[in-house]
Amino acid sequence: QLSTQAVGYLHHLPQNDACLVRHTIFPLAVSPNRTVPKLRLKERKMLNAARLLISRNVHHTGQAFNPMLEEDVHESAGFLLECAEEVAKQAVAAAKRKHTVNRGPQPDPPYVHPDGLGMAIPAAQGSCVAFFTRSDSSGGGIDARSWHAGAAVRISGDSSSHPSKWTLQKFREAPDDLLKECCVENFARLHGDLVPCTCCGVRVEVGEGGQDQNERQKQNPE
Repeated sequence: QLSTQAVGYLHHLPQNDACLVRHTIFPLAVSPNRTVPKLRLKERKMLNAARLLISRNVHHTGQAFNPMLEEDVHESAGFLLECAEEVAKQAVAAAKRKHTVNRGPQPDPPYVHPDGLGMAIPAAQGSCVAFFTRSDSSGGGIDARSWHAGAAVRISGDSSSHPSKWTLQKFREAPDDLLKECCVENFARLHGDLVPCTCCGVRVEVGEGGQDQNERQKQNPE
């Protein structure tokens, strides 16, 4: 019944050479400025892997390695994790280059692969990334591009600090009373806006245009 997910970062990890791997990875996310017009072979393979897992009701790669599941499920999950690891390494390399030039307090921006496929969001306290797990673009079904992974925090051998990454996840579900009349896919198709609205109990605004009280969605706190 989930349609939207929000990941909030409760702790700011140090930005230095000792702690660079701290991202949330979206290997199939596409930049709006992408210049590649057609699906590449690797992208098509990634989408097929993600869709296979969804079709087998596997919504987390941790579930995929159950020995009772078929080999193609294991292979698909492993391939997605390999792709996520590749994006993570590229994000780390970009962060290292930035820190070499500028070691100021500015947080790292989200990393987007140069060809527009693959994104890595750094953990910065007070920030939040919200995304659709179902939307109109996926026909209300689970969107294969919403697959994501959390990169482990890695510390260099000469570091005496041991930081950790704390996150808070919130989910937006289709209300039970609406599901009595229709399906979750229809709800997702009709509720595909994040701005302005309340998503997962969090008020989403952009710039100065999100203050209209009439557009607020009232939700009871958990």
